[in-house]
Amino acid sequence: MPIAPAAGRGALLTDRQQQVFRQVARGLTNKEIAFALGITERGVAAQVSRLLAKFIVPNRAALIARVMSNALERDARLPDPAADPLQLTPEMARACAAYQHSAFMVALTLGPDNLIAFVNDACKRRMGIGVESPDSATFEARRDNPASGVFVDGSKDAFRTGLPQSVEFAATRWLRDDGTWGSGALSCVLQPVGQPRAVSGVLWICSTLAN
Repeated sequence: MPIAPAAGRGALLTDRQQQVFRQVARGLTNKEIAFALGITERGVAAQVSRLLAKFIVPNRAALIARVMSNALERDARLPDPAADPLQLTPEMARACAAYQHSAFMVALTLGPDNLIAFVNDACKRRMGIGVESPDSATFEARRDNPASGVFVDGSKDAFRTGLPQSVEFAATRWLRDDGTWGSGALSCVLQPVGQPRAVSGVLWICSTLAN
């Protein structure tokens, strides 16, 4: 699917910009992207700078979040009124699956209580967290965890306001699916999915220094 900025932010990306973005989404460095595409590092840096400017974002994590949210919003414009608002539609699942193997940790939460509806391989591996249900044993324990307050507050602000939020390497602890606790410093971009008056969820694009 062609990649496009949100309405009013310019035309579709060029073929080269799309190639570079897909390597960025994998978590590759400029040097690795240059090798993969057979171009210079300076050329990659210039393309990345153009992408950041086109999507009006400050960094690569925010770029991935913006592109993902644009794709998810296109898929959710005509929702099935009978659909469960806390379940991914097949279209949303396909959009998320494109980032399944990214080196960035990618997750999508739905609803104001941040129900985890999608996590990619990096998130599962580093955090030990998978998709959850509101009836799971860990659901309430995670939301009662004071160590995750800055992230919970940030995601609630994103959901409430429709504006992206960011948290820069804040120390935290989280409850893994197996009942053990992880700890480390997380840096996350929290990108709302949906228009400001109809936000359905929040994209989490994160990196971690975990113990």
